[in-house]
Amino acid sequence: MKERLAQKKYVFLFVLIIIAQIAVMAYYENSKQFYHIDEIYSFESAHNVMLYSHDEEGFRIYNQDKWYNQWHSKEELMEHFEVQGDQSLLNHSIKEIVTGRKSGILYECALNIMCSLLGKTEPNKWSGFILNCILFFILQVMIFKMAYYIMQTKAGAMVAVILFGFSAGAISLVLYVRFYYLCLLSAAFISYFHLRLWNCKKNWQMIIYLAGVAIAGVAVYSCQPYIMTYLGSTIIAFILMGILSKKYKLILKYVALLVAGTVCVGIVRFEIFLNVLSMANSDFGQSAIKGLLHRQWEKNYEYMKYFFLKLLSHVGAGIIGTVVILILLLTIFFSTRIKRDIKKHIEFQNAEMVGILIATAVIFFLLQCRLLEAMAYRYMSYYYPIISVLFASGIVFVLQNSALKKRYVCFFIAIIVVLQLGFGYSKQYVDEIYPEAREMKEILAGYQECDSVLFIEARHAHQYYRDGFLVPDGTDFCAVESLDALKMDYDFMDRENGRAILCWFPKFDWNNEEDDYRALDRIVNVTQYSSYFKILETYQSTVYYLY
Repeated sequence: MKERLAQKKYVFLFVLIIIAQIAVMAYYENSKQFYHIDEIYSFESAHNVMLYSHDEEGFRIYNQDKWYNQWHSKEELMEHFEVQGDQSLLNHSIKEIVTGRKSGILYECALNIMCSLLGKTEPNKWSGFILNCILFFILQVMIFKMAYYIMQTKAGAMVAVILFGFSAGAISLVLYVRFYYLCLLSAAFISYFHLRLWNCKKNWQMIIYLAGVAIAGVAVYSCQPYIMTYLGSTIIAFILMGILSKKYKLILKYVALLVAGTVCVGIVRFEIFLNVLSMANSDFGQSAIKGLLHRQWEKNYEYMKYFFLKLLSHVGAGIIGTVVILILLLTIFFSTRIKRDIKKHIEFQNAEMVGILIATAVIFFLLQCRLLEAMAYRYMSYYYPIISVLFASGIVFVLQNSALKKRYVCFFIAIIVVLQLGFGYSKQYVDEIYPEAREMKEILAGYQECDSVLFIEARHAHQYYRDGFLVPDGTDFCAVESLDALKMDYDFMDRENGRAILCWFPKFDWNNEEDDYRALDRIVNVTQYSSYFKILETYQSTVYYLY
C-alpha cells in the first residue's frame, strides 16, 4: 500500500511539474511576435500534405502560373499556408491518407490535424505550440525513465525532468514550429534503448531494443538526416564503453545484430539505402562532407565555441550561472566529506551507463561541429535530454555522497534549480520570440495610405516568404523575380488606385543600399513616382517608401 501511495505521489508531482512548465512555455509563446523561415515552411507543408512530397523543393508558390509581375492580395498569399476544406487530413479516411499521401514528414501531418482541430485556417502559432507540448510531454516521460534507470531513484529522475522542462532550450524548441521535438524524442529513445541493451542478457530482448532504435531513427530520418549522426555517435559510444568494460561478448552480439538488421532492412526496404545515397549527393550531403573533410580548424573552433556557449545558455544557467552551480556543488561535497571518512568508497551506481551518455554527447558535439554548415542551435539540440539526465545525475551523486541530512538535500536541489532558471531567464536565453517584430509591424501600420507592396528579387524565398507575413492586412503586393525583370517592364506599376507604395529589397551580401538606390532611381525616372526614402530594415529586407 505504501509503495502504491508513493507511486501515485510521484505521478501527481510529475503532472504538476509538467503543467507548471507548459504554463511558463505558454507565457513565452504569448510573447512570440514572428516566425523563422523554416516555421513558415512548416505551415506551407502542412496546408496540403496530400499533394506535395517531402523531398519536393520548398516554397512551392513559385510553381503557380502568372505569379510574378502581377498584383495579389495579402489574403491570397496567406491562403497558401492555411489548412482548408479537403486539405485537412480529418476529411480523409485512413486508407486515403496511407495510399494517397505523398508526404513522408510526420510532423507536418500532425500539424495539419492540429490546425484542423483548432478550427482556424490561418497560420496559427498555437497549433504548433500545442503539438510541440504533446511531444514535450512524451519526451519528459522518456527523460524520467532514462534518469530513473540510471539513478534508481525517482527523486533524482524528477530532478532531470525539472532541469530539462524549465530550461531555455526546451522552451525555445516548443516555440519553434518545426519537427525538432520529434528529433529530440527519437534521440531519447535511441539512448534509452542502448542503456537497456547494456544490461541485456537475452538475445530476443536485444533484438527488440535494436528494432526500437531502428524505428526511432528511420521515422525521423525523412525530417532531419542529422538523427543519423546522433545514432552513429551512440553506437560508437556503446562499443567504446563495452571495450573499456571488457564486455566483449555483449559487443560481439551487438555488432552482429546491427549487421544482420541492416541487411534485413536493405532486403525489405532497399529504397532507404538509395535515399541515404541520394542524400550524400545532395547539396545537404555535399556541404556535410565538405565540412567533415575540408573545414579549417580555425573555423571549426568558432563552431565549437558557439555551440558550447549556446549549450550553457540553453540548459538555463549560462556560463556564469554554471560556474556558480559547480562551485556550490563542490563546496557541498568537500565541506561535508571532511566530516566523514575521506577514504570511504564513493558509490555511484551504473557509472558505465553514464559513461555511454557522456561519450555520446562528446562524439555528437565534435561530429556536428564538423558536419554543420550553419551555426544554428536546433541542429545540435538532439543531446539536450541526455545533458539534463547527466546534470541531474551529477547533482544526485554529489548530494548522496555528502554528509547532508536527507531533509537538506531537497533544499539544495531547489537552490540549484532556482539558480539555473534565474540566470537563464534573466539573461533572456529563450529564442524564437522575435520581440523586435512588434516594432516593425507598428512602423508599417503607420503607412496605411500605402495599399501596395513591391518585392524586388522575390525569387529569394527567405526574404519573400518571411517578410510577406509582415505585410499589413488588406494590402496588395507584387513580386518581381529580379532587377533585370524589373528593367524590362514597369507597366504593372501604373495603378489607378493609390499612389504611395512600399518597396522591399533583399538585404544580402551581394545587395547593398547603393544597389537599392540605383534601382529606385530607375523606377522614379520611368514611372509616375517622384521620390523615395527608407523607413525600415526587417530581418532580411530593407523597406522604402516610394511616392
